[in-house]
Amino acid sequence: MKNLKHNEENLSMWFTMLKTSRLLNKLYEKDFAENNITPEQVNVLFILTRSDEPVNAAEISRLTYREPHTISTLLSRMEKNGLITKKPSPTHRNILHIFLTDKGQEAIDHVDPHHIVDRTIGILNKKERDEMHLLCKKILAAAQKTLKEKYGGEFFD
Repeated sequence: MKNLKHNEENLSMWFTMLKTSRLLNKLYEKDFAENNITPEQVNVLFILTRSDEPVNAAEISRLTYREPHTISTLLSRMEKNGLITKKPSPTHRNILHIFLTDKGQEAIDHVDPHHIVDRTIGILNKKERDEMHLLCKKILAAAQKTLKEKYGGEFFD
């Protein structure tokens, strides 16, 4: 019986984490929609602004835990909207590097997730945030390990 209670507690925590993640994403969707941009597009733009080196679609896929075909479709839409541009790698002919355009930089400059972060994560004190960050990283590592063991490949590294 004790094991069943433990499993129910884990399941309850799992669903709470899923609901929290979905609700935070919904807040971002609503906020970013005012600038005609999606959370997924913002994620790509942030990756591009924070990278010191050219980034390709495979790297974006790996960093966002999205399937390559999903990223390919997203990048094509972003290119059509003028947020990014794709250029061939000078060293690998079959690799396209993704670059931020002026319009993409302008879009990211108008997106400010800090007020959502401040109103959600900001309710925690420093000790709680540090502990939560550590616990989230621990769960993330376990999820990565489970995905890699079950499905293999570099996608989940």
